Parts: sequence; C-alpha cells; structure tokens
Amino acid sequence: MVNITFDKVFNVSQLRNEGTGNLSKLVSDKCESGLFFFYAEEDSLLYIGWSNDLRGSIGGYLVGRPGNARKFYSDIYTVKILYSSSFDAFRDTYQDCNDIQFYLIDKLNPRFNVIRSLKKAYNDSEQYIDNQYKEWALMKIRMTPIEVLAHFEENGTPHPIRFNLDGKELKIEQVLSMTEEKLVGNRMLCFRCQSEINGELRPFEIKFELGTCKWFLYKI
Repeated sequence: MVNITFDKVFNVSQLRNEGTGNLSKLVSDKCESGLFFFYAEEDSLLYIGWSNDLRGSIGGYLVGRPGNARKFYSDIYTVKILYSSSFDAFRDTYQDCNDIQFYLIDKLNPRFNVIRSLKKAYNDSEQYIDNQYKEWALMKIRMTPIEVLAHFEENGTPHPIRFNLDGKELKIEQVLSMTEEKLVGNRMLCFRCQSEINGELRPFEIKFELGTCKWFLYKI
C-alpha cells in the first residue's frame, strides 16, 4: 500500500457551483507542475496525470479535454494534487521509485490510465516486464526540427508546453519522462510525451539539443 501526503484536495462540486475561475484559488495562482489524481464519488481512482501547468490541465480535463477525458470527466468528484516540489520527500519514503507517475499508476491501478508498468517506474527495472513499450516501438523516427514553447528552471532544465506540428499548435498534455543522452559528445534531453492529435491521445518523443537549444520531433 502506498501512502501519499497530498498538497491539495478539493471537491469538484466547488468548481461546478462557483465556476472554473476558482481553479486559481483551489490549485495555484501561478503555473505549477506536478501530479493530479481524479477520484470518483466512491473514492475509486479514475486517472493519474502529470502536467507542467496543473491549473490549465485540470481545467481542461474537467470539461472533457483532451479526448481520453471524455470517458470519465463527468464522474470526477474529487481532485488531489502532489506538487513536484514534494517528489523528493516521496522518493525518500519509496526508494525503489524512479518515475513517480508510472510508479503510482502501477501501484494504484487507476481505471483510465492506458500506459502501465513502464520500466522507468522502478529503479530496479529488471524486476518488471514492460509490455507497454510495444506502443512506443511502433512509432516512426522523424528527427524533424520543430518550434516548442517551454519554460525553463533556474538550472536551465526545459519543460515543454506546446509545439507546432504540420502547421498546427498542439498542447503537450503529459510529459511522461525525461532522460538525457549523449551521442558523439552531443548532449540531448529526450522527452516522452502525449498530446491529443486528430482527436486521439498519441505518444511521441521530442528532443532538446543542449548545445544549440534546438528542439526536434524524434518519434511519432
């Protein structure tokens, strides 16, 4: 059993009675990153998501955006939040945890999360077989330069928010993981993401070249 000390908990009826403008008060009055948890009225877990902009993402899910939210948004009763600033304390307790989102998806088994049991969830990844990597393996390599809107931490780490694909601006619904790789001395950050594309939630990978500050759509 995993025990989580949530930073925020609120009932969705507060928003439906008073309007989604209250999200700033209930979530944050600034752009905050972290995990959000949606629960049904009987306290069953519907979905766990990650966002660089919790306020914006939660507001979208509560009205059925992106596409996968249409399956459960009307059943959301309670929203719980774990800010990214609390992740280190969680890892101190659960030291086998690597990627917190996937770790909790595997442990808590929310009803509407599609990608489960990824190797990156655990530090001892050999203990867990990743059947869901098949979906990623089917993607085609493009390595196409793209324009990305991102915000940067003080240490220079980028967090992508939106990008342009084939003339359309798309919101990055979830950053599933971030890894660093080095090819022939060239350091790059690789982001595994999901966005709603043509009405479907699709996985893709984008890369950020640290030396040139250029973004690339690597796989989709």
